[in-house]
Amino acid sequence: MKEIKSMIVAKKEYRGYKYIIRRLWHVNPKDAYPMNATWYCGYAEIPEDDRLYGINELSDILEEFNVHGGISFTGQLDEVGDAFLLGFDCNHARDDIHEQDIFYVDRECKNLIDQIIELNKEYKVSFNIFMRDKKSKGEVEEMIKQALSETIGKDNTIFAFNVEVE
Repeated sequence: MKEIKSMIVAKKEYRGYKYIIRRLWHVNPKDAYPMNATWYCGYAEIPEDDRLYGINELSDILEEFNVHGGISFTGQLDEVGDAFLLGFDCNHARDDIHEQDIFYVDRECKNLIDQIIELNKEYKVSFNIFMRDKKSKGEVEEMIKQALSETIGKDNTIFAFNVEVE
């Protein structure tokens, strides 16, 4: 059985998000073939009030992130505690510890955080509705939610919305 050891080599903050760089290695590198004997992983900590907090690793939204090798981890690490993390690794077939070094992973962590911030941007959209028949606020909200749900079902670019009628 291949035993893997790990060590947190950096804990930093960027644009209000914490991130972690971890180095991993196989205890017996001979058993590691064809993977690398040692490599780095990067993780961004997701706050509890963030819409990505607790997201399942199979979620389609993770495909939107453009980081080295894609998102390969969602969850918690024993070394970090209860923090929920999104992460990537540099242990792919053509990866090289000298190319995907700690500085590379640091830049990729910042790149991931920039993308998380962009994904979390909210857009305020307002419009007026004129109805032929008098409807209650609750009825109008339901009509709008239904129309948006049908639209979102056809176009997966929107994954959350809120409707408020004044």
